Amino acid sequence: AETALGRGWIRAADSALAAPSAVALPFRESGWFAPDEARAVAYRVELRAGQRLVAELRAADSTALLFADLYEVPDDTLAAPERIASADSTTDSLTVTARRDAAYVLRVQPELLR
Repeated sequence: AETALGRGWIRAADSALAAPSAVALPFRESGWFAPDEARAVAYRVELRAGQRLVAELRAADSTALLFADLYEVPDDTLAAPERIASADSTTDSLTVTARRDAAYVLRVQPELLR
């Protein structure tokens, strides 16, 4: 957060979380992140209590990392989403069982300059 690039990476993460794309499950997407720009994507899904979400993370370049964070969206629209799980592409996946019927947001972001 002490450099312009770091602040841009944090802004990209915050922006993606604030405006996720709504998707229906099952969902699959592949894409490309330019190494010279700070970027993140986020997807909003509806889960029922007990339903399991499995997000597989694969970077084309095995030396690059992808970071994933799963947030539960509170019923109170003024409250911030609560991060309930995190993973990176070294673990290949993020798996969570929903605690309650709710909206969840999965944010994916590559490491800087990779």
